[in-house]
Amino acid sequence: MPTHHHDRSWSRASISSTPSASPFQLPAAVPRLLPLPSRLDLLSLLLWLLAYYIMSVAGTVAFHRFPRVAAASPVPLPDVIFDFVLKEPWCPQLLGENLQSTVLLVFYAYFIFAVLPTHPRPRLVLRRFLLINAAAFLARATTVCVTSLPQPNPTPKCVLAQNTAGATFLDSAKIVLYRFPPKACGDLIFSGHMACALIAAMVFTREKCFFSSTTLKLSCYLMCGAGTYSILSCRSHYTVDVILGSYFAFALVEFYYHRLESPFVRYMEAADWRTPTMPRVTTPSSSLKQWRKYDVGGGGPIMSELEAETRLYYGSVVRAGGKSAPPKGFGSPFGSPHTSPIEIGRKVTDTQSSSDSDTTARN
Repeated sequence: MPTHHHDRSWSRASISSTPSASPFQLPAAVPRLLPLPSRLDLLSLLLWLLAYYIMSVAGTVAFHRFPRVAAASPVPLPDVIFDFVLKEPWCPQLLGENLQSTVLLVFYAYFIFAVLPTHPRPRLVLRRFLLINAAAFLARATTVCVTSLPQPNPTPKCVLAQNTAGATFLDSAKIVLYRFPPKACGDLIFSGHMACALIAAMVFTREKCFFSSTTLKLSCYLMCGAGTYSILSCRSHYTVDVILGSYFAFALVEFYYHRLESPFVRYMEAADWRTPTMPRVTTPSSSLKQWRKYDVGGGGPIMSELEAETRLYYGSVVRAGGKSAPPKGFGSPFGSPHTSPIEIGRKVTDTQSSSDSDTTARN
């Protein structure tokens, strides 16, 4: 009787429902049409827009409340960078926008036109990108309007605003929210441009969106540095706003990727069934209490890193003709209910390997 060779390679190709499916490999990233948005994609976009609107309203409050000073130029607070490094404000322009805004536009264009059409899991990356940015918008909404600081921006619009007192909140809302994206003066803590640029760079790095190009990765972070220089040189924010923006960006990205097993994240990253005939695969959830089904058509299997590792080991048993049903209760010999999915996968594979070896010896 021929022995089964356990290939532990894992892929996102369609899986046959029969246990005799042949091993498969990850396809090369090639340009293709983007899949139609699913309900979770649209929900992620809706959450992003809602968070952005809440932040815009908070920015309106900050614009309405920042201190008004009758002066021909801004009267900023003492700032180390302003006082000793960038003593004279200079605002570089590119494509009709401040450099920090252009950096964000380039990142978003790269994400839409280069990453999404070629990434093996475009829906998952899109949801993560939108949700992390939405979290940053909500975090900024809680800080931008609670403490009002003198605005440091020397542009004529902001100088005129600092000399205008007695305006109602409705007047401020008309000034800030009359266009998209909204623009205001005095909405300082913390820098949204800094946070969004770093979030984009970090997500690109984690999701391997640089096509294994060190040049692209280095260029991305250099553009973040150029945006930081522009923020401070234009006097769009104080130095502390830029520092806090970078802290928030790092913390939110790390928090999200370390909370992949939370109920909300698991729901947002689950698959959407698009047709009743779509092939499916089952894999144990990290809670070890139930089995969940994932979409393996189009966007590939949507699962956390732990679940991917579990399928990496357990999938070899299914392809080799082993039992496709999970061990009930995950009890002995597969471990206690607290055993990690990776360890369970390893034990399942090792058990099947031992069984195949015994069969070969008897034959």
